[in-house]
Amino acid sequence: MIGQNGVGKSLLAQLLIGELKPTSGDVSVPQSVGYFAQSHVLAHSKQTIAQFLAVDSVLYALEQVAKGQIEQHWFDTIGECWQIHNELTVLMRKLRLPTDLNLPVARLSGGQQATLTLWRLFNEPHELLILDEPSNHLDHEGKIWLLEQMQHFKGAILLISHDRLLLENIEHIYELDSIGLHHYAGNYSSYVTQKHAEQQAVERQLMQVKREQQRVVCTVQQNQEKAQQRAQQGRKLSRQGSQPKILQDFKKGRASAQLARAVSIAHERKTDLQQRISQLQQRQADSVTQQVYLQTVSQTSGLKTQLRANQCVLPFGQSSPLTFQVLTGQKWHVTGTNGAGKSTLFKVIQGQLQVQSGSLVCNAPVFCLDQHASIFKTTQSVIDELNRYCPHISHSDGRTLLAGIGLRGDTVKQHIETLSGGQKMKLAMLIVSHQQSQPMLLLDEPDNHLDLTSKAQLAQALNMYQGTFLLISHDEHFAAKAGTMQVINL
Repeated sequence: MIGQNGVGKSLLAQLLIGELKPTSGDVSVPQSVGYFAQSHVLAHSKQTIAQFLAVDSVLYALEQVAKGQIEQHWFDTIGECWQIHNELTVLMRKLRLPTDLNLPVARLSGGQQATLTLWRLFNEPHELLILDEPSNHLDHEGKIWLLEQMQHFKGAILLISHDRLLLENIEHIYELDSIGLHHYAGNYSSYVTQKHAEQQAVERQLMQVKREQQRVVCTVQQNQEKAQQRAQQGRKLSRQGSQPKILQDFKKGRASAQLARAVSIAHERKTDLQQRISQLQQRQADSVTQQVYLQTVSQTSGLKTQLRANQCVLPFGQSSPLTFQVLTGQKWHVTGTNGAGKSTLFKVIQGQLQVQSGSLVCNAPVFCLDQHASIFKTTQSVIDELNRYCPHISHSDGRTLLAGIGLRGDTVKQHIETLSGGQKMKLAMLIVSHQQSQPMLLLDEPDNHLDLTSKAQLAQALNMYQGTFLLISHDEHFAAKAGTMQVINL
């Protein structure tokens, strides 16, 4: 299932799994449904990997037996799982996850948390899986692994995604828009072809209906003119006395009735045509793209070193030392597999973590947009959060900017927690790029929750942006379109 950000894809998923109730109608799904939420909560979980996989009690029992405990309940807990520790070690390595099962899952990267959650779902006895943006935090190898899991899964899968790699490997696409669900057979390339032909057909239909509407208006006008002419002729005959009055009254009444019927029919047809025009225009409006705004940065004279790393070793992730310097206006792509330390690097730049060795010096103000858009107070309204971060923007200008990213009317009064992942990311990008201090931007996978059109627009906006930024993204095509010229590979 695809659709523009904020159209209600995740809302529909929550209806399907029973978290929400429909305002009318009902939902019928299999008994066992597995659900991968777009905003999975492992980032704040206090569980260990063993607890998340529900094997902690077995592992503890094995430890007790290894220490010489021989009570029967330890053996009952272990059952047939004597090799579970070795089996899980092999599995963790295969999934490219840490082998320390006592490690808190909150310490894992976003991609590692997603991999662990997905593995558990695929290995549970579900008839249906609903996967809401499962590849958002996965690197390329992770996406290939996800595709393999999907292909081997015996049940049905509803995939909510904007990931071209995944969408090219599915059999049916449902597009959700403000009108409803539309089915397209085939993969994403097939959908694009069908959608293009459909939009052309809508444009032709709209032109035909508008021409028909003009003909109806002309017909009404002509009927009224003919009625006026007949009325004038009748008055002339009446003055001349050439026809009996009873015949004149009969003709007058019949003409009035005919005109009234003609006007009524024309009015109904005009109303029907206007409704048809509105429907066709709505279908066109759903294909109109929103915008991604990035503020113009004033040019500064000369290049300055905004960030310098010298033999810097990160506290988590890879252990190889990093040496680089970021100059004013440069655009860097930070690459690496899940767990390599990309988000950790951003935390070190912000001063939230210390380097293990070496040095890292930042000489510029920094504004970071992380992959969870956690800059927001979720119980505050959209307009209040914009005002909090950008008090220099007037109320009217703020509403104009918000309308440009699809947040119009009363939507600006909604709480942040009601927005979709894509809407939050667009709002965050708007705020990040309108800081008066013109900071160096740290963008941690800003393209994750965006629909394909918005993703292309963001890449173009970043390409035109004249400020400095470091971009974490697993999508090399997106990073190239965003104008990155330098690379930090972790």
